[in-house]
Amino acid sequence: MDSRHITRKKNRRILVQIRKMIRTKLFVYFMCLGISFGIWIIITFSQQSSETMMFNVQYIHHPEHYTLINHPPSRLYLNITASGYQLQRLRRKDDEVLSLNISRSALQNNDNQDYIILRPMDLESELFSQLDFEGDIQSITPDSILLIYDKNITKEVPVSLNIHYQLKPQFWLSQDIMTSPQTITVEGFASDVDSIASLQTQYRDFQWLSDTLQTTLSIERPTTIYPISLSTDSIQLCIPIEQYTEKSFKIPIFATASKAHYKLKTFPNYITVYCLVSLNNYHALSDSMFSAQVYYDETLNKDAVLLPVHIVNHSQTAKITKIAPEKVEFLLIKQ
Repeated sequence: MDSRHITRKKNRRILVQIRKMIRTKLFVYFMCLGISFGIWIIITFSQQSSETMMFNVQYIHHPEHYTLINHPPSRLYLNITASGYQLQRLRRKDDEVLSLNISRSALQNNDNQDYIILRPMDLESELFSQLDFEGDIQSITPDSILLIYDKNITKEVPVSLNIHYQLKPQFWLSQDIMTSPQTITVEGFASDVDSIASLQTQYRDFQWLSDTLQTTLSIERPTTIYPISLSTDSIQLCIPIEQYTEKSFKIPIFATASKAHYKLKTFPNYITVYCLVSLNNYHALSDSMFSAQVYYDETLNKDAVLLPVHIVNHSQTAKITKIAPEKVEFLLIKQ
């Protein structure tokens, strides 16, 4: 038993040593492999090479008061020479949009057509700045870009309110709703501007108002073929609101007749005017600010039994809700 036990222990030690040797050799192998791969990466990324890359572009700083009416290329193909590391960085920027500045190119005219010929290589320094890499741009495709323009026109258009409002009971508008500005200048391509009769505000709903409302409303941009510019994108809205209460007056009727040598007499010879007035103007409102008239026309009222009463003058601070009676009996008296 002792000899077999000793033999098993020796065998275990041998197996342990073998495993250690295998692990050590594997570690050395993978370490060497990793170092080799790292050296390969460094060598590969440090080597200069060329590659054609595609980038999306946008055109900025167009000539003032002109509209671009053609569709220039939305992509540029840049042939770039740089290190592998720099090229890898650029590949990660393929979703970026490069901006081509038009302001440095001269606007030309030929046969009443305005245009600019843009050469992207002239903007090489700007492209370097946006891409932020070390290397060279060997070429750009296309090498020239035609941009065609049309002179803008301007037009003053009114603003149309797209709002709904509801006032609390006993609250009324104290004067007309006010907006500022009331018109907006539209600038753009001729056919687009001509098609715009008015500009509408974004829809707003104001419920249960009990105080003057002042707010800003955005302008809805109309659908056009080409972009347009507006002198302002919003307007100021003022809804003047005051609390009103009822007040009534008895005022005399001024009666006249078209029939010569006849005097018109009404029954009754007065009416009651019911109106709403703001609390601020309640005490200032008096019956002298109202006048009522009944008129007899020999042709129109020949067979009439009653004549309508008309309010011919009243205070602008009051809102007439009812007059009583609305029609009166009458008598023509020969003079």
